[in-house]
Amino acid sequence: MPTMTITRTITVGGVTLTGSSSRTEDGLIQNQVTLPAGKAGAISATGIDGLTTGHGITDSDTVDVHWTDADGIHRCRYGVAVDTAATNAITFDDDPAAAGDTLPDEDYAVVVAPRVEIDVDVNAANVKALVVLSDQDAHLDLTNDDPASMYGLIVNRNTPWIWNEGEGIDNPFLAETDDVLDTIQATNGSASSATLKFAFLYDSVS
Repeated sequence: MPTMTITRTITVGGVTLTGSSSRTEDGLIQNQVTLPAGKAGAISATGIDGLTTGHGITDSDTVDVHWTDADGIHRCRYGVAVDTAATNAITFDDDPAAAGDTLPDEDYAVVVAPRVEIDVDVNAANVKALVVLSDQDAHLDLTNDDPASMYGLIVNRNTPWIWNEGEGIDNPFLAETDDVLDTIQATNGSASSATLKFAFLYDSVS
């Protein structure tokens, strides 16, 4: 049976704090995925303009919009349905409604990226641990089989995101009406290609 070992080392004020925990479960889902580079642009009155010619986004795409706010925090508006795509711009009207952070003001620099769908297909109630690592800023939208978003997860580059049952945070992946975690819709928040790695441990006999 697969075992996940999580080791954390924190140094603050000259003091080093180290801790480690291990978990063994029946099931494991792990993957490494290349996320294509996002496209740099700027917020416009109707969407995003300033995209390079050949950006590849079409009016049938669903995209995520990434940016860094004035405090240096990675933000994301995810599940944006594109209405029209032109040579150097896209438009959208938030119908159907997207989720996540409120888009910044007009002319603010952003990165927009179509989603990469990753099949998962696991009962979310049985997930016991998840670790995610990306070498670029990224966003993961965990979706059920309706399909509908269950949980939006911002991942900062080279910073592991960890959830482990029993460490004080309830299972974040449970939807109110449907607990089948069907896919991960992932996007790259940078203009360079990204390598996304993740692993789920789950109880396959519950």
